[in-house]
Amino acid sequence: TTTRLDAFMIDSSLFSLIDPSKFSMLERNVVSMLDSFFQSQPYLSAFVTCSFKASAADLVVQSQSDSEEEVTNNNSACSSSSSSSPQEENASSSVDIRRNIGFLLYGGLYQGMVQEYIYNTWYPSIFGDSTAIWTVLQQVMIDLIFLSPFICLPVAYLFKAGISEDQSIPDGLQKYITHVKDEGLLVKYWALWFPVQCLTFGVIPQHLRILFIAFVSFFWLMILSAISARDGQTATTTTTTSATD
Repeated sequence: TTTRLDAFMIDSSLFSLIDPSKFSMLERNVVSMLDSFFQSQPYLSAFVTCSFKASAADLVVQSQSDSEEEVTNNNSACSSSSSSSPQEENASSSVDIRRNIGFLLYGGLYQGMVQEYIYNTWYPSIFGDSTAIWTVLQQVMIDLIFLSPFICLPVAYLFKAGISEDQSIPDGLQKYITHVKDEGLLVKYWALWFPVQCLTFGVIPQHLRILFIAFVSFFWLMILSAISARDGQTATTTTTTSATD
């Protein structure tokens, strides 16, 4: 007998995630419009949702990095006889637009449109609509063992290298390999996404999968962006040290 997750299956409507009686007619109409948008425009909704999410996650990390850098600069200024010029302070607190565009495009194109095709077209053509536990685990394992380490994560580093950091493809791939070895990137990825993807394929309605993944990956992209920010700070520190030697 095949064990199924049907007892936990959410019906295919955004209303299934909320209690409509707690909202006004206007709010229910808005929810209904959003639900219809995600069902009728899957690729557009995936791009808009995931690009906005990726850009916002990077901006949050950049603002946090700027705050930490400002504290460090203030502490350094207290023990130094020279202070930074206003131009230097503005430069240090400015948003890295190229890096943010890289995350925005990665979020919209890959995490949005490509994953919409993989999870809602390709997977159903292979596994059907079954929510049997073994079927769900097969989808999760394919995602974590093959798609993520060989496609999903490398693509993220290629976007960052080619767009935000203006580096070559080999540089991006080398950075990915370094982060896998030194930062435990895959271990962190698997620890987060194994339970998440079990919910994605076993519980979440198909047309809401990308929205659910986008919500969770907001925090995952903050991790990736933070790693990128640390690399930038390390490179800046190395350059400054070399210049003063």
